[in-house]
Amino acid sequence: CGAHIGEYTLLFSTLVGFEGMVFSFEPDPRVFSFLEKNIGLNKLQNVVANNVALGDTEGTAQFMLHPFDPTKSCLRGFGAILNRFADTGSLTEISVPITTIDQYVRSKGLSRVDALKIDVEGAEARVLSGMFWTLSELQPGLIFIECEGAVDVAPLTEPLAGLGYK
Repeated sequence: CGAHIGEYTLLFSTLVGFEGMVFSFEPDPRVFSFLEKNIGLNKLQNVVANNVALGDTEGTAQFMLHPFDPTKSCLRGFGAILNRFADTGSLTEISVPITTIDQYVRSKGLSRVDALKIDVEGAEARVLSGMFWTLSELQPGLIFIECEGAVDVAPLTEPLAGLGYK
């Protein structure tokens, strides 16, 4: 969740091998094109890239695009569903499709989810809220959530602890 250009996608693709699958989600259409290029350049046959945001609802969401120059470094480009940028005057807002992990897992008929990486620029609690069924029924063994800055992690850790996660 929040695949960016695919750093973890490439790593997880190698780790799961030919028998596993990696599902990557990146809502920023500019960054998504780099993700697709990296998947193609590395000839990853076990990756499904999704140009969609994840959260606690289905439909469309407003996505704030952080400015970046892809000719210099796409690593500096990111966006967010939540408006967490101090200077919103230089940001562009676009509509993006949004779904939940639960809906995605069910629609794909997945019976197993081994690991989740979540880096969604402040929308972590919403993503967790949209995957309660997946967490409780499929019980992924690894959940990695990237939180930047002085974030109160209690809204993330408490629901997970309630499901038996440490």
